[in-house]
Amino acid sequence: MSFARFNKYIVEGETEIFDVGLDSDQGITASRPDTEREAENLKKLKEYLEQNATDSKGNLIVFQAGSGRLSLFNAPGGGFKDAGIATITGTRGGSLSGAIDFSKITYQNSKANQNVDARGLQIAERTDLTWVNAISPGDSGSGFYIYDKTKGKWLLLGVTAQADFMGGGTSAIAVATKKDFEEYKKSEQEVDLKGADNWTLSANGNTLSNVTLQANKDIVFKNGGSIMVQSNLYRNISGQVGGFVFKAKEGASADKPTTYKITSSTQSNGKPFGFDGAGLDIDENVKVEWGLGFIEKKNGVNDALHKVGKGTLEIVTPKDSIQGYLRVGDGKVIFNTEHQVFKGVYFTSGRGTLELTKDKAQAFGAVKVDPQLDSKLPHHFKLEQNNKDSLGIYFGNGGGNLDLKGNSLTLNTISSNDSRANIINTDTKDTSNMIIEGLGYKDKSKTQDKADTIIHASFGQSTDSKNDNSKTNGNLNLIYKGDDKTSIDSTDKAALVFDGNVNAKGLEVDNGKVVLQGHPTTHAYIRNQDITTSLGKIIFYSLL
Repeated sequence: MSFARFNKYIVEGETEIFDVGLDSDQGITASRPDTEREAENLKKLKEYLEQNATDSKGNLIVFQAGSGRLSLFNAPGGGFKDAGIATITGTRGGSLSGAIDFSKITYQNSKANQNVDARGLQIAERTDLTWVNAISPGDSGSGFYIYDKTKGKWLLLGVTAQADFMGGGTSAIAVATKKDFEEYKKSEQEVDLKGADNWTLSANGNTLSNVTLQANKDIVFKNGGSIMVQSNLYRNISGQVGGFVFKAKEGASADKPTTYKITSSTQSNGKPFGFDGAGLDIDENVKVEWGLGFIEKKNGVNDALHKVGKGTLEIVTPKDSIQGYLRVGDGKVIFNTEHQVFKGVYFTSGRGTLELTKDKAQAFGAVKVDPQLDSKLPHHFKLEQNNKDSLGIYFGNGGGNLDLKGNSLTLNTISSNDSRANIINTDTKDTSNMIIEGLGYKDKSKTQDKADTIIHASFGQSTDSKNDNSKTNGNLNLIYKGDDKTSIDSTDKAALVFDGNVNAKGLEVDNGKVVLQGHPTTHAYIRNQDITTSLGKIIFYSLL
């Protein structure tokens, strides 16, 4: 199989390819097979799968993460269609195979496009015919996963290569080889900054002092250093794509990270230069001070800075920069400006943390509240959230962490998909206050009337899945002022509902209604009892 790249680093998550030391498939083609190399790879692959990925009965089961067609095999009428389920969206989250026949793990020539002369490892997979979620158009390239018993985690085995491979609900899995993937990544260009402070980047972002940056590649920086940017950086242009990767030098640690400083000279319009690329991949024990903005007249979903990697990104972008969005998938981001830099910040996967600098929370649109008018809440900022399309901060699936760092923040609501959005304060001196207005929206615009508001986010939870550090995260208060209109009966007051986990120093409610509730953990199961369908009551197992 071959590899391709997106025009942006994927912040939603990453996967690990299984590795059993298979030799590269490069050079093996339909017209030039390599019998000896193929036989050795097949032997290694089958032995690995038998020893590490089979269940207690010796069966190899693989899971495909795609959409597919969902139905019940041989169900009365039209299966799910007549069971009243086919019209429900979100019910087709992947497919579970039947037991893999090891004799069907072979080398095959490409049938999808015979002109490319391709040949590689393939596995014939047959969907479990009791609960059918067959491969369908659009699933090509979606991953097939195995559970490695030795490592205790899911690993990528390969991708969907062909539907109806051998008839009867089969599909072909193109096996991914770790060695080929590592070779593909070597197309990056490495630049050793040698810890120097005199690098300049100019000529539309293609010349780094005396080094010409290659197009359509990631640029991997090594050993720390400083770069003065003297033109807009176009790394995603004309079908080409590339980002910046920052590596830690030998001996770097959390206390002594490898540091990179990316600053900008000033354009004729007074603004700093901008960056358009796949994103920033920051290694663990690396700190990048980022002083660039976005590029003017570039709009749409690509107008976002994607940050991945376990390292730290500190935003020090100068005032009056062109604004875009920030998407964080891993590591830490520190806001260290007194002006807005981003239109919004998006978190997902639960691995990223946004840390505010004390008295500097403006980067995502918050405005400082005059301390003379608000002596009760020092370091107080307000995120207006006047429109539902401009809330400033968003937590997608898996969430992430917002560390207030001694600042207090007023906002109207918290946009989060689940309880893994985590609001914390690690500052031991200053207690942070989170003030939730709970006003309604009409035609997406914020009103001045209280409305029922549900907060899925959690407060003061651990940011480490392995070592609970929640004791250092809960120095914060939650504040809610209810509707003080005398014309509204207490039973009719709007409610503020928390259904995440709350580990806070205090909860202050003034003339309001607050509900603390648990959040159910959703899971799927089948039980042999009456269920209601569009046809009336029926025993579920009778459909099988």
